Amino acid sequence: MALQMEKRYNIGQRCGTNTSQKVPADYSDLISHFRKSVIAFRKANHLEPAHIVNMDQTMCRFDMPRSRTNEIRGTKTIRIKTTRAEKKGFTVALAAAADGTKLPAAIIFKERNGILGERVRRKLSIPSNVSIRATTNGWMTSAEYSTWLLQVYSKEDHRRLLVVNSYKPHHADSSIRIAKERCNADVVIIPGGCTSLVQPMDKCINKPFKESMRASWEDWMRQTRAKTKAGNLKQPTRQDAIDWVSKAWTLITRETIVRSFLVCGISNALDGSEDDLVSDDLPDVDACEVEPAAEDEPAENDMDLDEVDPFSDDSDDDM
Repeated sequence: MALQMEKRYNIGQRCGTNTSQKVPADYSDLISHFRKSVIAFRKANHLEPAHIVNMDQTMCRFDMPRSRTNEIRGTKTIRIKTTRAEKKGFTVALAAAADGTKLPAAIIFKERNGILGERVRRKLSIPSNVSIRATTNGWMTSAEYSTWLLQVYSKEDHRRLLVVNSYKPHHADSSIRIAKERCNADVVIIPGGCTSLVQPMDKCINKPFKESMRASWEDWMRQTRAKTKAGNLKQPTRQDAIDWVSKAWTLITRETIVRSFLVCGISNALDGSEDDLVSDDLPDVDACEVEPAAEDEPAENDMDLDEVDPFSDDSDDDM
């Protein structure tokens, strides 16, 4: 009976590709408000694409095996080769401007004391397109986000616009104040549950970035021969992770970044000449004007980072 139903309705077993947020029922109104706020800031401050930046954190692992592998038909136990570091992870914060300019990828490692000492740093070769930090949980806490604002995003003479999702540290009063007063930037918060529709990093960047990371890991697995005293494969090092991130970020092209902002309806020409580039998933934005808000109301992802392990099985991969 089950086989007949599967055949009739074209149902088959598939691997899950992502555990994502549910888009809210009123997403159309939320996205329209978000896009109107972006347009209002652009008009008020004469913003060019170079002045509009999106930042997003994504979780990466030291082991990145695929969920499928080749094996002889009928085999009951399928083993996928790893170094047993599937749950050992780190965070990468990717940020780029709408003109395709990339900021250094910020890696946050998980360290017991939340510190990468100077002796450890001296042993690492850190490319110019990467920065490294550490926290006790390997995630971008409020303090780390403030550090990112000051050291990576930093200050420029021209007013800018920072587009981020509703992850709690992004809309904290202290973060908004640092962005405005010390980075000369306004902040627009993407409505909760809508990042898959209007966040450039989520829509166009994170997937190819992670695919490149996995390809580097697979190459490393094919070449590595080092083993522990117990005979197990040695796990990838911090340096391996840094190299993989640097390569993956380098391979993301300027054209891909520019297109990501256009399909999300963030950097399109204000005269409407580029409206055809906006994703069909997005609602139309009418011509009414709105005042730029001091802060948009956050909706979801108000997670207290001091009470959660971001590398547990229940954690989301992107925030």
